[in-house]
Amino acid sequence: MPGFTILYFVCLIIIALSLVAFAVASIVVALEIKKTRENLNRVIEKVDREIVPLTVEIRKIAEDVRSVTKIARYQLERVDSSINYASSNLLTIIDGVAKTVGAVRQGILAPFYNISAILKGVSRGVEYFFRDKKEEE
Repeated sequence: MPGFTILYFVCLIIIALSLVAFAVASIVVALEIKKTRENLNRVIEKVDREIVPLTVEIRKIAEDVRSVTKIARYQLERVDSSINYASSNLLTIIDGVAKTVGAVRQGILAPFYNISAILKGVSRGVEYFFRDKKEEE
């Protein structure tokens, strides 16, 4: 059995060395995890420091956009009402001009047409009386 004790002893040494290697590897992995955690904490702190001013700026921009939209809507309503007012006034003016033109035709040009017709009639009558009698025969 002395061969088995050496074999057991060698196996125990191999197991012990494996455990030591595993422990060393575990320590290396744990140290890397600790480094990664510290780096991650620094990144999170940096993001926290920089995101707060960004959110404030984003809120200001959103408020500015909201106020610009409100002003633009108000101005569009004003322009729309001005256009409606101008178009209704223009239609009133056009209607007035049309009525005035009709009144001018009726009041001024109609007597001229009557005078012209009278003069034409007189002219025809004078022509009739002074025409050559030879033409009739």
